[in-house]
Amino acid sequence: MRGYQDNLVTPPLYAKRGQVATNQIDGGTVYDKFGLELRYPITTGQTATIYALVFAEGGNNWNKFEEFNPFKMYRSTGFGARLFMPAFGLIGLNWAYGYDTLPGAPKKSGAQFHFTIGQQIR
Repeated sequence: MRGYQDNLVTPPLYAKRGQVATNQIDGGTVYDKFGLELRYPITTGQTATIYALVFAEGGNNWNKFEEFNPFKMYRSTGFGARLFMPAFGLIGLNWAYGYDTLPGAPKKSGAQFHFTIGQQIR
């Protein structure tokens, strides 16, 4: 999710009895992600098209279906730009703000820049 560092929206690692969990695991079994992105074309040409955009996202990740709660989401909003060139595809730069504190993090995610190449399934 934009607004958080890559691969940090993960379920917490559960410790065995008497031990302390200090790390996160990679991914989970169940996740939800909701996104809204509004793009506006700035220029439309044969060689390149430039878009400005604003977006809002929310989602989370869980280890087990029993833990799934669709209302406990990490949220972010932001804006960005996309450049589409037929020879290279879609190139983008986003600025996003993560509003929530991830498990094990000392503070809110705050502002993040994200660079993208290609059309990604978000």
